[in-house]
Amino acid sequence: MTLPRWVCCLPLGGLWVTIVTGAPLARQDLGLKIVSEVERTLAQGIGRELTRCKLQDAVWGGYDVRIHITMGIDGLPHLFEMRDGHFSRFVDPQPRPGPARFEHTGRVRVTNAAEAFARGLPFFISAAEFHAPNRLEVTLLFNPTVPVKVATLFVVANQQPGVDDLTSVTIPLGSKPEVQRVVVANDVLDGPVQVRLAILRDVGQTALMLGCVLSNEVDVQSAL
Repeated sequence: MTLPRWVCCLPLGGLWVTIVTGAPLARQDLGLKIVSEVERTLAQGIGRELTRCKLQDAVWGGYDVRIHITMGIDGLPHLFEMRDGHFSRFVDPQPRPGPARFEHTGRVRVTNAAEAFARGLPFFISAAEFHAPNRLEVTLLFNPTVPVKVATLFVVANQQPGVDDLTSVTIPLGSKPEVQRVVVANDVLDGPVQVRLAILRDVGQTALMLGCVLSNEVDVQSAL
């Protein structure tokens, strides 16, 4: 991937802005200059990892994202943005107290494993099928060029569309050379239900805090 041309530190309305110009980042991994910009702005920790994850997912998914960080290394609030494939970082003009937050316009949607692996995704969910009485069988493929030791299959089920009453299931896993089939069993799957699933980086609370998507995101619905 050809890295875009950078213009650094342009004053805009009293703020100092770092802008990337040139060809949009359409796919693959984040450029080294973007990674460097995140690392020089944010101290090591959840805020930095969250920012890298959300920018990477936006590149893989081809959507826009904005990440608000309350305080960088310089003590200022920062806003990281990927818009139309262009990256920017500037002092947040409307900061809010509290933890890091983000807004995005899409999800990681990929139709086949070849496309997913060409983009650099470590995993591809090729199928998710319901089996009576309360099971969901998920078929996973692994990118041999991007091995991951620890990840989590994250499943969210909703029995009542429009009602914020969700059941989540997490299953630890890692890359394997062969196709892997994972069975998710939960009573909430016994009946009409909508399910969203994806593979996340890390395990446990860290996986849920970061929400770093490492696969295509899939929606399935059981028969009425």
